[in-house]
Amino acid sequence: MNKSYWFGVLVGLVAVTGLYLPTLVVIESAIAAPQRKAFRMPTPPQGPPPRGRVRGGAQRSVCPKVDPLLTALVPYTTKQDPRYAKLPPIEDVWGYTTVAHPTLWFYVPYAAATGYQATFVLQDDAENEIYRSTIALPTQPGVIRVQIPPTAPPLKVGRSYRWLFAVRCDRDESSTAVPDYVEGVIQRVELSSGLTQKLAIAPPEERFRLYADAGIWFDTISTLAELRQQEPQNQALVDEWQALLESINLPEIAKQPLVQLEKSSSRCRGSENSQLLKKSKKSLALGCL
Repeated sequence: MNKSYWFGVLVGLVAVTGLYLPTLVVIESAIAAPQRKAFRMPTPPQGPPPRGRVRGGAQRSVCPKVDPLLTALVPYTTKQDPRYAKLPPIEDVWGYTTVAHPTLWFYVPYAAATGYQATFVLQDDAENEIYRSTIALPTQPGVIRVQIPPTAPPLKVGRSYRWLFAVRCDRDESSTAVPDYVEGVIQRVELSSGLTQKLAIAPPEERFRLYADAGIWFDTISTLAELRQQEPQNQALVDEWQALLESINLPEIAKQPLVQLEKSSSRCRGSENSQLLKKSKKSLALGCL
């Protein structure tokens, strides 16, 4: 069973336990697609299941109760182990991208005024941390983007990477309180020649539908989000956004606003934030380097 990452000295999350092999098999639907196309869920990467956590709200977290919860805007599936009927269902959280430095999207229910610390971490399939960034919280709760910058190592085709987004609500650095967190897997795949040709001639408002049909999640949501930010008053794009999130079972996030962020930092700054970083084969600590 996967372990948890603990924030600070004792905080960590589930780490990658093996290699993932490249695959991108789209599940065909016998139902005719509506005018607003829902995301077509692909099969997960081969190898160990992409266990994750699409919503936050850890029971032992000191973070205040919020509604909606901290949420990763990523497709997921759930299943209940009949042997552990009283435990929460097992979640697999994953998505594909075609770009070397993709953008991930999160609903953050905490505003900057709280003073909470947010961190994003990316691991490769050998459990090596390849990118870490402190994330500025928005001025109001809403959907934010986390862009993996060109200075970070590029995602390699056919390799799976585990990401983690966590918010520490306890300002006491010596505390072992659990953060509010979400996590999952992202894998880079290659575009087919047919899809490449279609994208080359498609208008911007059609490109996200092509990605959605191909089951390439992160390119789908990023393309549509960019359109929404360019045309915030376009109700058709708002409706497309809501339909897209509802199609991956995140209806509570569908009407939340997209918010702008101040510049994030890839390093923790100031001695007041310094913490010991502890890593083992099965855990990745969250804290300042």
